[in-house]
Amino acid sequence: MDKPLRVAQIIDRLNIGGAQKQLVVLASHANIKNIDLSVVSLGFDKDQIIYDELTALGVQIVRFPAPKLFNVHRMLLLINYLKREKFDIIHTHLSYANILGLICGHFVGVPVISTLHSTGHRMERSNCIRDILEILLLRFIAKRIIAVGYKVEETYRSRLMKKNIDIIPNGVPVPLPLSPAERLHIRKNITNHSESMILITVGRLDYPKAYDDLILAFADFYALHPDAILVIVGDGPLFSVIQNQVSDLQLNSCVLLIGARDDVPQLLAASDIYVSSSIWEGLPMAILEAMMAGLPIIATDVGDIARIITPEIGIVVPPRQPAKIVEGLNRLINDPISRRKMGRAAYKHAITNYAADKWMDRIVEVYTEVLNSNI
Repeated sequence: MDKPLRVAQIIDRLNIGGAQKQLVVLASHANIKNIDLSVVSLGFDKDQIIYDELTALGVQIVRFPAPKLFNVHRMLLLINYLKREKFDIIHTHLSYANILGLICGHFVGVPVISTLHSTGHRMERSNCIRDILEILLLRFIAKRIIAVGYKVEETYRSRLMKKNIDIIPNGVPVPLPLSPAERLHIRKNITNHSESMILITVGRLDYPKAYDDLILAFADFYALHPDAILVIVGDGPLFSVIQNQVSDLQLNSCVLLIGARDDVPQLLAASDIYVSSSIWEGLPMAILEAMMAGLPIIATDVGDIARIITPEIGIVVPPRQPAKIVEGLNRLINDPISRRKMGRAAYKHAITNYAADKWMDRIVEVYTEVLNSNI
């Protein structure tokens, strides 16, 4: 048997997010592809869900947290770790990991591949020097660069001086189908009313997701459809802010903030419509998961969303316009036949184009090409 390919995945932190979910997908396919996978987190991780999922898949996880990006002690620990473990490939995700992974990988002589997951940074968290450094390292040290979508590639193309970027859309697992009894049980557990129309959204409760817009849209929609329920799955820095908005609008009984969950595929399959109000995205994992669950989609026109959500699958609306979300919801509610057709089309499109095994084949292909070029 061939020797396993030793791969270190370095990431900013192991909170719940699209990049982190891709690590879980990769880990679930690693043994099949003869990959010995380790994950390095650079953050003070608080969420346990991703950590537990990776551990259950047999992944070695090491943490090198530090209070700031350039910490000499952390860099020495990371260099020693990478040197000791003799990895074949280093694969980095998100800004801190791109910077430190590229520097340390170059120092120990291991080829580094970097994945770009988003089209932008939150301005108040942006750092000009750090951003320039990341671009320079990507341009001159990364052996390959992967973008999760076409808009992400387009965003970085000029900054990387037209360096080749591989576009490999995210992949999601094909979920096991729910029986009618299982679906009913989940719906009752969520809402106590199995007949409610369940709208669902999944994501980190932070500025880019624009949940304030979604709450405003739902308030108007609920006035017309008092049997509707909005389920928000996720945690994040704006949890209390969103919770206060829900209370101020007296929506506590119909907007349910249920926190981070490890049963998202089942929650999606038990719901009726997926809604996204983001103001920026790359190729959002949650929307692909919703499509794989057979849900019709209403989403804002950011990132690659308009490319994947065709009129047969759902409705794309402008960002920052809650009234347009309401219009889309009313259209789907008033046309149940079209709604079901959209759900079936969403599933078919997802399983054809975004199944995890196909994504993994592309990733392994890049690994192999990098190794062969490095010989």
